[in-house]
Amino acid sequence: MFDPEKYTQGKWLKGSDLPAGKQTIVTIKGGREHTFEKTGEKKPVLSYIELAAEMTINPTQMGTLMSMFGKEPNLWLGQRIALMPVPSGFEGKPTIMIMPAPSQFPGATAHGVPPQQPPQAPNGDVIFGSGNN
Repeated sequence: MFDPEKYTQGKWLKGSDLPAGKQTIVTIKGGREHTFEKTGEKKPVLSYIELAAEMTINPTQMGTLMSMFGKEPNLWLGQRIALMPVPSGFEGKPTIMIMPAPSQFPGATAHGVPPQQPPQAPNGDVIFGSGNN
């Protein structure tokens, strides 16, 4: 037989994928720019150690990440953050709010961890901080 759960999860993390009213604590594993085939639009994307789906980052989320960790995305690697679904004005679908991870969670720090080498992006996508825009 097969695991039907794996067919309910999409490639992109959505607010509805997270438990309502609760924070999900994650560790940033990598970041890149992804070019969407249909539109040709480039968007920043983050991946997390604890989740299979990647998350496209909107301007509000980007501003939050920059205020928390600075403007060099390579320094975001290994940082722990909290994700929480919140109502949005788009078709009643929830969006994802990014917040600092509460300090009571193991591994959450104010200053994070030393930067790591970013992973290579599949399909030639640009890795954050690589200088290849």
